[in-house]
Amino acid sequence: MAAPAKNPQSLPGVRLKIKKIERSASIDAADCGTVFMVKNQSGSDTGCVITLPSLAAAGVGWHCKFVNATNSTINSGQLQHDVRIQADSGADIMAVHTVDGAGSSAIAAGTPPQTRVDFNGGNASVHGDYLEVWTDGTYWYGEAWGGADASWSISA
Repeated sequence: MAAPAKNPQSLPGVRLKIKKIERSASIDAADCGTVFMVKNQSGSDTGCVITLPSLAAAGVGWHCKFVNATNSTINSGQLQHDVRIQADSGADIMAVHTVDGAGSSAIAAGTPPQTRVDFNGGNASVHGDYLEVWTDGTYWYGEAWGGADASWSISA
């Protein structure tokens, strides 16, 4: 019997799942692994809200990425209104490490439990800022990178 073939380090021809989000939306467990290109087209100063699936529905290992897709000459590629990424319930705690363009770094978790992360509007978050989110089935975790000072805010 022949030895099994080695698994390749990457699969040729496999592409990222990419979806656009321009208004408030809820994400499904089936969206695991998706890169969401986000921009607030709602025209609302309160921004658009993107809700993650419940931890139970998502399951261990669920992950996705959110990228600020605003690219406008009017505001130099900066987000004018907030885009909020939030847990499905207030009981679903997020532990997120953020780094912004000023070199500020923060880890938000614990008391009070953090349940949402905002790409800050008002021209703070810039084109290409991103947030990666994953779960161990008990908590949400994340890593956010921003190109400008105050790109992010994290709150309960």
